[in-house]
Amino acid sequence: KLKPAERLLNLLQVLHILSECRSYTTLAETGLNQELTQDEERMRQIHTFIYQHFTRNISVNEVAKVANMTESSFCRYFKSRTLKTFTNYLNEIRISHACKLLKQDGAQVSLSALDSGFSNLSYFTRVFKRQLGMSPGQYRKQLRGEIATNLV
Repeated sequence: KLKPAERLLNLLQVLHILSECRSYTTLAETGLNQELTQDEERMRQIHTFIYQHFTRNISVNEVAKVANMTESSFCRYFKSRTLKTFTNYLNEIRISHACKLLKQDGAQVSLSALDSGFSNLSYFTRVFKRQLGMSPGQYRKQLRGEIATNLV
């Protein structure tokens, strides 16, 4: 029945009292922290594996083995943690790497695709366009236009 400002003041008073309290009991058991640590370690292993091997063909089964899971369990687990499918996540890393390569002088689109882990140029172009809204060639031209503008 208090006015909004009074409710806020009462909440702040309660929080102030709680902050000064020196005796307390934790609500969560320590096992919960251990589970989070194991989960974080699993994701760290997955990310490390992906970043070390993204330039070659990586199967879902391979990464599932790194995570010590079945393929279907891994797919559900990975999507719940990253909000992306494994393939989409891997393609994002590969496209990011391709963009770095395309920024270099004399970079060829086909070599950038191969060096980024794509074995099919048309698939690379399709994924690149989906993620960045332009083809790799257009991206490279845009970069060169920006560089020329900055030099003037």
